[in-house]
Amino acid sequence: MSVTGDGKRTIQELFDTEVAKQNNKPPWARSEIKPIDDLALKAFACHGFSAQSIPDEGVRIPLRRIESTEWGGVDEDVTNIVHPENRGIAVRTANLFGLHMAGTDIISPDIAKPWHTNGAIINEVNFSPLFGGAEISRSHIAAFFAEFISGDGKIPIKSFETEQASLAFQK
Repeated sequence: MSVTGDGKRTIQELFDTEVAKQNNKPPWARSEIKPIDDLALKAFACHGFSAQSIPDEGVRIPLRRIESTEWGGVDEDVTNIVHPENRGIAVRTANLFGLHMAGTDIISPDIAKPWHTNGAIINEVNFSPLFGGAEISRSHIAAFFAEFISGDGKIPIKSFETEQASLAFQK
């Protein structure tokens, strides 16, 4: 949940404009952006801004200290830039809990660098991650299932007219 500076308007004006823009969209097409609140003011302060600051053009101003889809954050596909050591720690964490599938949330200033070199942390391990909830994960569903389902993925169904025919088939 953020706006991008234009070098002319205050952060307050940028957010007010974006909130109004979103409210003019149909509900299903709106982002989750909200007006500035106490959490947003604290997030601005971490970056040396206030609601009346005028950020330079192109500077991203987050409403939360940590981006989360719960607060309107945006899912991004980072598959091609995740450092192999970050993938490795995610897999080892899932294995630690005996999970074949898991969502390991890593908070990192730069996911392209190894977790142990930049102060990254594992925030949580989800034993039942939301898979298919966003466009990015939906785009990976076919490849995911291809790993676990052999053949064409169809479940064979047999029907029998009598109990005797069913029992004969099972032998």
